[in-house]
Amino acid sequence: AEGKLQPMSRGHLLLCLFFISAIHGLQYQRFKFGTDWHLIAINDLEIPSAGNLEFFLDGPFGPQIDPKVLFPKLTRIGYNVTTSPPEKLILPINTLYAHNLVSGQQLYFDTGLGANISRGAAETFKTIQFLGIDPNEIDFIFISHGHGDHSGGLMHEDYTPLFPKATLVMGRDDYDLFMSPDPNWADFCCPELLNSIQPWVQRALSQYTGRQLVLLNSTTASNFKDAQGVEVEISGGHTSDDHMTIKLTSQDAGYDFYILGDSFISGYHMEDSNVGCSHDHHRVEAIQTRIQFRQKFAPKDLLFAMHFAFPGTGFFDNSKLQFTYYNPQS
Repeated sequence: AEGKLQPMSRGHLLLCLFFISAIHGLQYQRFKFGTDWHLIAINDLEIPSAGNLEFFLDGPFGPQIDPKVLFPKLTRIGYNVTTSPPEKLILPINTLYAHNLVSGQQLYFDTGLGANISRGAAETFKTIQFLGIDPNEIDFIFISHGHGDHSGGLMHEDYTPLFPKATLVMGRDDYDLFMSPDPNWADFCCPELLNSIQPWVQRALSQYTGRQLVLLNSTTASNFKDAQGVEVEISGGHTSDDHMTIKLTSQDAGYDFYILGDSFISGYHMEDSNVGCSHDHHRVEAIQTRIQFRQKFAPKDLLFAMHFAFPGTGFFDNSKLQFTYYNPQS
């Protein structure tokens, strides 16, 4: 079943150094993945993106794609867009809760912006309270990368950890990058944005430092066996070399469930391997990762990404280079 909470106060979100308003209340969508998983996709927030999320051909070297060409493609894969100038893409920020019914473990994948980065907007804590999820019972939190729209919800507004008993799992290079006391963002995209958000990211991540913290890289990711039915894969480029992609496996579903983080910003990245995004730190490497990873997906695999059109899911047929948006309610 799909539900929607009452819209919260509109608030403002600092993004690319200007404030834009949240436009939707919270949404959630439940999934059954085999007999061993109960999943809930949660839409933390949706924001109108005008110029701050740009799509390029050939990474940083090619021209920006004309919105008049791009936006009909995005509409086909589920996005809400406005076509009157200035064209706007309504960008979701999705998170995912997963309960393994065999092991009893409860997992959370990325956490949204949280109350401190997005004051007055949707908060992870209110969402999971509404859904009856006890944050004290979460066993593992997987943070695909350090950007604030993925890690900000790790803490309450008073800076205490939202998931006090959970083990935090993250890529080692990504953790080191965002926890650095003096990061050099000059070589990355959006240095002003990263500088403005980093104090909140560091505050959120520091709540779990020295406690339960697992840092993985391309050598150690395959050795992670602590969460049943979870396989960690490294998919670099969007941030550091250690951006994480997660594969959930089921004993009887007959397909896999991939959690892509920002390895793919939209299904359009799957269909055109030359498409880069302005928020990729290393655009060429990010494109190479997308080309490599899209070959892993079987046509029946269900793919979830934090910025896919809500509920964040779809299928990809590599033989046809075609992404199909999936919403059980549509």
